[in-house]
Amino acid sequence: DAGASVAAYDPTRPTGREPPLAGLDVELCADPYTACAQAAVLVVLTEWEEFAHANLTKVADTMHRPEIVDARNLLDAAAVRAAGCHYEGIGRP
Repeated sequence: DAGASVAAYDPTRPTGREPPLAGLDVELCADPYTACAQAAVLVVLTEWEEFAHANLTKVADTMHRPEIVDARNLLDAAAVRAAGCHYEGIGRP
């Protein structure tokens, strides 16, 4: 209702629009960096290796406001912060 949109990357799914999920229209992007473009928040929900080795500086540079919530504690918090992102690990200080 507030006008938010969701862009996601899933290497196992084709790109395009997904049917609404919980009332949200989801766009599946061709790569993780496109999914981050102009995002206010990036949420990591999987433990895929390609996310663990992402170029965090590139992620921060593409985001509108580089905020990362790591629900899997996949990323190195110090590396995320060094790249210029605010980091919140679920269950981690």
